[in-house]
Amino acid sequence: MALTPHQSPPPLLTSLDVAELLKGSVHSVRSRGWRHRVGLPEVRIGRSIRFREADVRALISRGMRNGGK
Repeated sequence: MALTPHQSPPPLLTSLDVAELLKGSVHSVRSRGWRHRVGLPEVRIGRSIRFREADVRALISRGMRNGGK
């Protein structure tokens, strides 16, 4: 999706931010298997993993709390 000159990129969250929102561990959030299982897509920036805030909010609204337990 290309951005027009007047659009800003969506807010991105770090693994630590996501773990705090989900009340889970950073290790779980960084685990590819866990992200795939719960359906949380990541955005790669170099070797860093970031997450779109809208994706995390959608995951929370679907009932994903306490690290998926």
